[in-house]
Amino acid sequence: MTISRLETDKSDYQPGETATITAGGFVPGSEVTFEVEHVTDPGADGIYGTSDDVIVDLGGKGHDPWTVKDGSKKDLDGKVNGEVVTKWFVHPDDSLGARFLLTAAASDGWGATATFTDAGPNTGGTPIAATVNGSTPLIFDAYTTAGSTGTGIISSFVRIQAPKDEAFESGYNTSGRPVQFDENTSPQFTYAITLSMVPRVTIDGQDYYQFNLDLNESDKDSGPLITLHNVKLFASSSPTLTNMNATTALFPTTDARLLYDMDGSGNVTVSLTDWNSGSGTGDYRVSVPVSLFNGVSLSEYIYLYSEFGTKNNAGSPAEGGFEEWFVVKQANPSMAIDKVAAAGQVADVAGETLNYTITVTNTGNVALTGVTLADPGATVLRLTDLSGDNDATLEVGEIWRYSATRTLTQAELDSNGGGDGDIDNTATADSDQTGPVSDSAVIPVDQNPALNIVKEADAGQVADQAGEKLTYRITVANTGNQ
Repeated sequence: MTISRLETDKSDYQPGETATITAGGFVPGSEVTFEVEHVTDPGADGIYGTSDDVIVDLGGKGHDPWTVKDGSKKDLDGKVNGEVVTKWFVHPDDSLGARFLLTAAASDGWGATATFTDAGPNTGGTPIAATVNGSTPLIFDAYTTAGSTGTGIISSFVRIQAPKDEAFESGYNTSGRPVQFDENTSPQFTYAITLSMVPRVTIDGQDYYQFNLDLNESDKDSGPLITLHNVKLFASSSPTLTNMNATTALFPTTDARLLYDMDGSGNVTVSLTDWNSGSGTGDYRVSVPVSLFNGVSLSEYIYLYSEFGTKNNAGSPAEGGFEEWFVVKQANPSMAIDKVAAAGQVADVAGETLNYTITVTNTGNVALTGVTLADPGATVLRLTDLSGDNDATLEVGEIWRYSATRTLTQAELDSNGGGDGDIDNTATADSDQTGPVSDSAVIPVDQNPALNIVKEADAGQVADQAGEKLTYRITVANTGNQ
């Protein structure tokens, strides 16, 4: 069964950011038309992101429809697969504080709607402490600096959102499919993590593993409150578990070990507030004592199961956007370069062209900007990316490809490539986030020294008198390559 979906990579953006939009569920190869419009009211159904939202034209840029054909160059996943990935620039002229309706319609009759906001940076929010009802060793810490999780890269590993008209949601992270409960199905937002991916911190002399929680409830009737009913942590050697018991919320003991159950010693609830506007910024750090992970190796997979909303008629409902668990990874910008000479080349003719291929790869965990490639004495041309979209940003995992050509000089032949018997050539890549990286390629020099001599007597001479002079012409030519 094909699953219809329309979603953005975040639910809230700041002016000047770019939203990544994914639409799926239509016939492969279809054309999909997108449009982003301002909305002022959720309409009769009381739900933002549906077709009855009240639309208003504020006259800003970027609200004209655009069309992307599945698998075309404009489709950022580049595949004819019934899914289109595109982008939309959140223009600063009319976006701050706005809510948008995103619509998509395909040529095969498929259509979908979604919503997102531009709440802007939260400069006036005050952290609101969690209220814990019961006893738990977990620490729920509202961010002391609004709108920021500190230096690092946000890595969301599970998104959970209650179905329409329901007030309870639950789910856990896994790379297995299909997901079991209310998890986002995209592997970008719901996947397995290892213990090595979870930051370790020290609080008041005690070591903790630290998770982060982002809430998205502030625009609904119940306000920004939501109740956390349970957190369970498991360890497993498998990243693809999907067999949790729906009644007990436990995996088979042969598949995963239960490390912690917030309700294990009695009912515990935590009242939380979506005090920090927008998504991707976080509302609470949840610190778990390292002692609960005794015997767990860093390579084992950690599953975090959680329940939010109204359960057994108790607690503030889950009726807004998604709840998101994430970890903050330290930024690690890194790049690699590989330069290779064309196979079979020999440097043996002055003036000939020497050919090379160069690849530059983002091997870190952040996008790289201001990427440059220097290859002294060579002409460099960027080719179609081996992996990437041929834009100006070297994104994580992308591989850019270049050709380089240079002319062999007579001086290089004469010196035998500087004395070592080959032509050395070095290319250097750099970016705004990294230091320079270099790689060299060599082409062997084939020196072929050769000399030719021709001696000829002047024409018409006859040796017929003693003492006469006989004259000759001698020509010496360098017929080699040096």
